[in-house]
This record gives sequence, C-alpha cells and structure tokens, in this order.
Amino acid sequence: GFHIVGHIHAMGAEVDPSKFRVGDRIAALLPEGGGNAKYVSIPKKAAILLPEIAECEDIVCLLSSYMTAYQCLKLARKEGAPFTHANILVIGGSGPVGQAIVEMALQEGARIYATAHKMHEGHLTKLGAKYFSAKPKR
Repeated sequence: GFHIVGHIHAMGAEVDPSKFRVGDRIAALLPEGGGNAKYVSIPKKAAILLPEIAECEDIVCLLSSYMTAYQCLKLARKEGAPFTHANILVIGGSGPVGQAIVEMALQEGARIYATAHKMHEGHLTKLGAKYFSAKPKR
C-alpha cells in the first residue's frame, strides 16, 4: 500500500488547525509503503484534503496513475533537467498512466508524441500531443 484514503484520527502539535481537523478526509502517497495498515502516521505535507463526495476508488486510481507517471518522468530526466523542448514518445497515451505522462510533460514544455487507438486521437490532440496510430501502416 503506497496510497491511502481515510480520515484524520489524531494530529501532531505542529499541524495548523486552520488547514486540517480531526475527521477531515485525506489522501496521501506513502513512498515507503504502509498503506495497508489500519492507522498510519504521515507528515503534514503529504496530506491532501479531499471532498467527501469523491469516491475512494477514483482517488486511489488518480494517485496511482499520476505517481507512476511522475516516477517515469523523474527516471527519464537527464541530470534533473526540465523537459522544455524535449521530445517524448508515450506508448499507450490514452491509458491512465500514459495520459498522466502527457499532461505532466506538457506542463514542462515538452513536445509529446503519443500512440493510441484511433478512437483516442481527438482527445490526445486536444491535450496537446501529436497522435500516432497504435497500428502503424505497413
């Protein structure tokens, strides 16, 4: 368990009560794991305040997809440099992680080339990626 969604059970003295309260619904990423425990202790900077209407499954999927995308982009960086004007090819750009990579790399100014099924061409193009068919011509 590298992600959690739950409610605050108790808070440390350093937590600003105007930002979080006991009972607030939060999500967090746990880089060291531990998310399968009944209770976890997290640093205040890891907590993301959530609306009550958001479904747990949706939140965990978003956390998982965007964290995986972040890790992929971090590994792809050359000496920590930004992706400004870099060319990035995303295989499966219409999937959850692929779309997250497209969105995050575009925010850094990268040129994105994404493969996907033809039905996703409009969506990827609208995001700002250059579309390539998942089935190339022979």
